Formats: sequence, structure tokens, C-alpha cells
Amino acid sequence: MEYKNIEYSSIIQTVSAAIAIFTAIGSIIWNIIKRLTRRKLNITSYYVSQSVFSDRNQSLNNMITMIQTETKVINVYGKRGIGKSAFLRFFCDCINCNLSRENSNRKEYTNSIKKLRAKALYFQLSGDGSRSINDQIISQVSGLGLTLIEIAENLVQLIWRKKIFIVLDNINNAGLGKEIESVIDTFLAYSDRYRIIVGSIEKQAFLNIMNERQLGYIELPTFDQKDIFDFAKRNSKKLQPETLAQIIDFSDGLPIFVNLLLNSGSSVLSTITYDKNRMDTYLGRIIDELDEPLCILAQYIGFLSITSPTLSVEIFEEFNIALPSMCFERLENFSLIEFNRKTKTIYMHELFRDYICSRFSRSTEIIKKIYKHYYHTGMQYEQIYYLIMLKSDDNSGTIVRGIQKAISEENFSFLLMVGEHYKRLYNWDTVSGHISERTFLAVVLGYVEGLIGVGNYLAAREVVDRCKIAARSPETDLQFRFSLLTAKLYHLQNNYDESVSLYLILLSGIYRNKEFEKYEARCLWGIAHAYRHQGRDFNAAIEFYDKSISSAKKLGRKSEILRGMREKLTVLLCQQQMKSAKKLYRKISFYMTFLPEDGYKETKASYKKIRAQYISVSKKNNLDLESSLLLNVLHDYKLQRKRLQYNVYFQLGEYYRHLEKYASAKENYERAHSFSKKNQDFNLETMSLIALSICNICTNSSNISDTENEIVKCIDTCEQHNLNMNKLLSEMLLAYLQKKRVDKSVLNGFMQLRYTSAINACRKMDYKSLLNLYLFMM
Repeated sequence: MEYKNIEYSSIIQTVSAAIAIFTAIGSIIWNIIKRLTRRKLNITSYYVSQSVFSDRNQSLNNMITMIQTETKVINVYGKRGIGKSAFLRFFCDCINCNLSRENSNRKEYTNSIKKLRAKALYFQLSGDGSRSINDQIISQVSGLGLTLIEIAENLVQLIWRKKIFIVLDNINNAGLGKEIESVIDTFLAYSDRYRIIVGSIEKQAFLNIMNERQLGYIELPTFDQKDIFDFAKRNSKKLQPETLAQIIDFSDGLPIFVNLLLNSGSSVLSTITYDKNRMDTYLGRIIDELDEPLCILAQYIGFLSITSPTLSVEIFEEFNIALPSMCFERLENFSLIEFNRKTKTIYMHELFRDYICSRFSRSTEIIKKIYKHYYHTGMQYEQIYYLIMLKSDDNSGTIVRGIQKAISEENFSFLLMVGEHYKRLYNWDTVSGHISERTFLAVVLGYVEGLIGVGNYLAAREVVDRCKIAARSPETDLQFRFSLLTAKLYHLQNNYDESVSLYLILLSGIYRNKEFEKYEARCLWGIAHAYRHQGRDFNAAIEFYDKSISSAKKLGRKSEILRGMREKLTVLLCQQQMKSAKKLYRKISFYMTFLPEDGYKETKASYKKIRAQYISVSKKNNLDLESSLLLNVLHDYKLQRKRLQYNVYFQLGEYYRHLEKYASAKENYERAHSFSKKNQDFNLETMSLIALSICNICTNSSNISDTENEIVKCIDTCEQHNLNMNKLLSEMLLAYLQKKRVDKSVLNGFMQLRYTSAINACRKMDYKSLLNLYLFMM
């Protein structure tokens, strides 16, 4: 009996333990299900609220076709007000099978889009303020991760066996376009299931996408008569033929204006003169119809939308605004805003925002309140937009400091946005802007820095010429910095003589005013760099690099000392002055040992690059180290979002070419060449073409006449952009292809430069001499 009791007791304990284990497992599973459910809710909310989507048959069909052909990145672009956001939101809602009631009958789209088997997340982004693109994305999918990598990982786990569309909208300046490149890289590198769709005003280059087949473009067209009639019908608006003609004329076919004109009635149209300001006049009539409380609310929405495209209803509590009954619904009825009743958020299109900000720019009480709000919340960049509108000399210091900080952080999207903000309000006029010369110069300086940072040198030159800022006789520090930037711009546009001339003028100013002495090394380096790029007088380049190094040493500027030494070492390696090169290389290595562990990231990356080049030219035969250094610096430049990474691809091409691994060499050269074409980097473009031509010659892998034609074009490009050394190399290869002796002027040119491996190639004209030719990005 006692034995049976023990046996029953053991069974009960085992069953109890099993029940406890199953309960614990059930609890864990239930918590996971709850977490996944919550996450799922976050990605299936309506992106289109009340709007009725109008037909974009061709554009949607193009999108579907691109997706089915495995296009990785699609850019939907078009002018402001063309309906990009509505198009992208509707696409997301179709993908997520979550159309609003107003759009639920659009079976012609939903059926074909469902077959894509995907989920979509829509992000409306902004480059106006302090928050980075990464932070904005993370905040819009709260709970999915604290970094982009975590979000990418969690989405792949959450959404099984389906494509995942990341839709990045409102990429409305080149700074944002540059910033999203790293976002695109992160998602595409994590999983092959990711697809990226980007909405922008301008067509984006996507410099990191080297495979053109992975990239697609869709330009949204304006509405024609059929589109407007369909839009009116779907929105239950009666439209007479004469009104239709008026709407087409007044709206220029832009959906944002079509909607405005339909909602506001056509009686006003007959009273407005048809001219370039017709829509401003029409908007003015609508604003005049608002009662005072509603008009004040519209102003708050307009001014707040400068720095935040989507506003929460709660923000108005910060300003103690008495909100009239149904105020947001009434503004929506006038088509001035979109009001999402579910999320309690407001969106005002930038065309309407710009009109309100321009018309009410003297509403200083509202602007002051918004400025103080951002001041008390410590949002430095946001403050600057409103300080510019307050037109007080007392604000100058804050504006200048904020812009200088953005320049140092390479926050190009903010710099471009502030410049566009000032241009919209005052058209680069200091008189109507009522701001000090110092503030004006800081805004222009930041704007030009932003344009140069994103590679738009032509637009930067137009701003410099338009603003007529005297760059040749600087009296203040800001003026001197602007002059330096102008000289740099001349260099980037391949106007080397003009650049050197301005640098020399600035040097004479430094010798007259010791306050500018801190810029001496930069001026001397700029002159040396121009001589080097021009490829006519390397001795002059070395002379000015030495002067730059001496000047930087006087002021203890480590990064400038090392930069001058690195660039000089490149010239010495080209000339194969190995004794001098070895001595300088050791000096550079010595200086590097004293750099702190934190900081100097760009300097450290550049050191790895020149170290790899030194190993190659000095024939140290340390191939593993050379390869490791190049791959390491490539990773560093990618993290830093430096376009110098494509120079590294060129150098990797050189590494493989000297190993006679021509397929790998061509792959890297082609990456560098593809980037150079997009970014109009003529030095990299021509040098990449030269390298690819050498690969074709050495492997007989291309039609000789095709290679010859490419070289002839390369010579023309070199002549047009003052790239003398690249031109000499191209002429040497052309002679090789045509089986002629190299012209004496080419050999003399190389001898003047003391370009040793090129001289040897000219004289021998054989496979081995081409293999041993070292190409340098001068």
C-alpha cells in the first residue's frame, strides 16, 4: 500500500511539472503572438485617409512590371503637386490589402497588386530639422527596433515569404537623396526580399546602385482632360465642359490644384486674370473667405509645416490655440490640408505652405511663438528657419553658429533646405530680407556648401554669380571662408587656372591680415592640388605641397599636415622617386601613431588608402595586406558616406590588373566608371576608361574599333576639362591600338612629369610595359 502511494505521488509530481512547463510555453507563445499582432497593426494602417485615388493606369502598370522583373529600387518622381504621395500611399494600401472605403472598389488595381505577395511600409521624410533620416524611420515604426539593422531583421522575421516594400517619400532635395543612400544600402544588403520605392521631385541618381537593371524610374505625368473628368466623377463633383477647360488652364494639370479648384467652385475663376500668379491669386481668395480663427489656425499649420511635414493635433496645445469646432474638417473642405481622423494628424502641401508663409511673413507674433517653442525644446536647426523670418540683427549669431555646425556635420539636406527657404521668401535679396550681411553670407555659404556636397557644381556656381558676393577681397572670416569655397568650386569645375588665381589673391590677403593665417595651409594645398589635377607640372605641385605642410606645422594642424604629405607621396610614387617616397611614407606613419583613437576618421581611412598604394608601387609583394587595406578603407568610406569609395574601387581595379586578374579588375573599374558618369567626375571617368581600355587590349576581349572610339571620346573629354595627364595616357593607348609610334609630344609630356612607368610604356609598347603601367587618380 505504501509502495502504491509513492508511485501515485511520483505520477502527480510529473504531471504537475509537465503542466507547469506547458503553461510557461503557452505564456511565451501568447506573448509572441501579442507582440506580432501589435507589430502587424503598425504596418497595416491606412496611408490614404479620405482621398479618392484617381486613375494612374500606366504608371501603376509600369510599377508592377518593374517589380516583377526584379527591379530593386524604383524612383517615382515629378514636379511639386503632381500627386506622388497620393500615388505611393494608394500603392501601399493596395499592397497591404487595406484600402479605405472610398477606394475599396478599385479592383482593377488590387487584384494585380495582390499577386505581388508583399507588404509595404510608407515613410514621409523631411530634411528640414535636427532629426536624421534614420531617426525619422525608427520613430515611425516604434517597437520594431532601435536601429535600421534591427528593423530590417524584425521585418524579415515578421513578414514571412513575402517581398517587403520600403517606401521613402518626400525626398525633395539632393541632400536627402544623398542621405537615403545608406538607408537603401542597409535594407538591400540585409535581405533579397526588400524593395525600395523613393518619391522625389527630381530624378535621383542613386550613386550606389551600380547595376542599372536593378534601378527603375517612373515619371508621373500631369492630368489631361480625361484624368480631370475621371477625378471629378470619382469625387462626386459635377463638371461642365467650359469649367473643365478653365481648370486645365489654371491648374497646368497638377492634381493638387485640380482638387483645389474642384472643391472651391468655379465661379471665382472667371474673376481672375490668367497669368503666372493666377494660383496665388486663387489661393488668396480662398484664404480671404476664412474667418479669423480659421485663418490664424491655417497660418500656424503653414509655419509649423516648414520644419514638420506631418503635424499632430496635440501640438496646437503647446501654443494655447482655441480650436474652432470642426476646424480641421473645414480647412480640408477648402482643400488646404489633409486631415487624418484616425491618427489625428494634419498635412499641408508645400505649395500651400509656401503661399501662406510668403503672404503672412510679417505675422511676427506667431513666428516668435514657434521659434520659442523650438528654442525651449533645444532644437537648434528648427529655430533657424523662424529666426530668418524675424529679421533681427540679434539673431545673427544663432543663425551663423547653426549653419557652421551643419557644415561641420555635412548636414547637406538642412543646408539646402535653409537656402531654399530664404530663396522662396526673399529671392536672394538682402533688402527685402532685412537681415544683416553676415547672416545673408552664412545662409549663402551653407547653401553653396550643400550644393557642392551633393555634387551640383553648376547650381552652386549660379548661386555664387547670382548673389554677386565679392570673393576676391575678404574682410571678415565668413567672407574669407566663402572665398575659399569659391576657389574650391572653380577647381571642382576643372577651372584650375581660375582656382589658382583666386588662391594666390587670398594668400596675399593672408600676408596683409594675420587673422586669416589659419587658412594659409588650405590655400597652398589648393594650389598644389590644382597643379596635380591639371597634370602639367608635378614639380610645382610638390613645391606647394611642401609649403602647405610647413604652414600646417606652424599651427600644429595634424590633419592638414598629413593631407599634404599624402598627396605629395602620390606624386612621388607616380614619379617612382622611391627613396624620397620611402622617407615621406615613414614620416606619415610616424605622425599617424600620435593621432588619438577617437576622431580623425577620414584621415585614418586616407592613410590606409595611400599605404596600399605605397605597398603596390614599391613592390613589397605583400598582396594580402594591400587587399585587406583597400577593402578596409572601402568599408570606412561607405560608413562615412564618402564618395571617395569609388576612387577605392578604381584602386582595387589596379590591384587585380597587376595580378592579371582582368575580370575582377574590370568589375571594379566599371563600378568607378558608372559612378563617375552619374556624378560628372571627369577625372575618374576618363581614368576608368583608360584602365578598361588597357584591360581590353591585354585580353583582346573587345572589338578594337570600339575600344579606339572610346579612347577618342576620352581624349575629347580630357581636353574639355583640362586633364592633361589623362589626355597623354589616352593618346598613348590610341597609338598602341593604331599600331603607330607614340607621338614625340606625348613622350615629352610624360618626361616633363617624370611619370616613369608611362615613359617606359611609351618606349616599349608591349604587353609587359602596359601591365607594369601604374595609373594614379591625380
